[in-house]
Amino acid sequence: MYESGPLVCIGLAHDSGWMTGPKFFKALQHFHGYVKSSTTNPVLLLLDNHSSHLDYQAVSFAKGNGIVILTFPPHCSHVLQPCDISVFGPFKKSFGKNQNDWLHTHPGERIAITNIAQLSNGPFQSTFTQINIISGFKASGIFPFNRFAIPEWSYLPCFVTERPGKANYLLCSFMVL
Repeated sequence: MYESGPLVCIGLAHDSGWMTGPKFFKALQHFHGYVKSSTTNPVLLLLDNHSSHLDYQAVSFAKGNGIVILTFPPHCSHVLQPCDISVFGPFKKSFGKNQNDWLHTHPGERIAITNIAQLSNGPFQSTFTQINIISGFKASGIFPFNRFAIPEWSYLPCFVTERPGKANYLLCSFMVL
């Protein structure tokens, strides 16, 4: 499934298309194989609050191997997760271009799961760069630490407005300014 994909990456697919606890545990083991953390040499892993990241087997493995898991509050990863800020957007754009190019050169064919690794290789190499990753940590205020990196209004709750005779709208604080 990941032939011709980015080096040192693994492919973990699930029928639902969502991450599961057992798949996250495999990903965590793969991660540990590269960071070589231990209880005396720990690493910090920043994640969203998806239920798969709270899997007992994965959390136990992390604790025993010096992987400190810090999860972001719900609905905050778009401003707090460094890779959401600086890597995933450009990756998705580049990956989408590769998919469109592939569809134009393979008329009438569908992209199969076996094509994903090859189609993602170039976008991965060009967007998961040290510069992009570091800029995400800076923009989120994680490193260097900057408690004012994210405007205070970003943390305000969203609310639904009721408009008689009209569709209901979800207004979030970042839209209300």
